[in-house]
Amino acid sequence: MARLSRSDFTLESFRRQLANVDALPQLCVLGLVSGVITGAVMVAFRLLLEAGAVLYMPEGDPEAFEGLSPWLRALLPIVAVTLIGLLLYRRAPLRASSGSAM
Repeated sequence: MARLSRSDFTLESFRRQLANVDALPQLCVLGLVSGVITGAVMVAFRLLLEAGAVLYMPEGDPEAFEGLSPWLRALLPIVAVTLIGLLLYRRAPLRASSGSAM
C-alpha cells in the first residue's frame, strides 16, 4: 500500500487530479463547497441588509418603506446613487481602455 506524504495534498496535485478523466468525486466536492460558501455569503448579505433596515425604518420593521415620509423616500435613492457615483469616480481605473477592442 502506498503511503501518502504531505506533498500529495497540494494545490498542484489537486489540479492534476481534476484534469484526470475520473475526477467526478473531486468535482462534486468542489461544487458542494463552492455552493455552501456562496449560499452563506448570500444569507449573510441579506441579514446585514435587514439589520440596517431595522435601524432606520419606522417601528423597527425592515419592510415599512411606506412609513417613511414621501420626501425621504425620494431622497434616499438619490443619496445612495450619489455616494456610489463618488466612490466610483474617486477609484482609480484598472485599465484605460474598455470594450472588446484594444
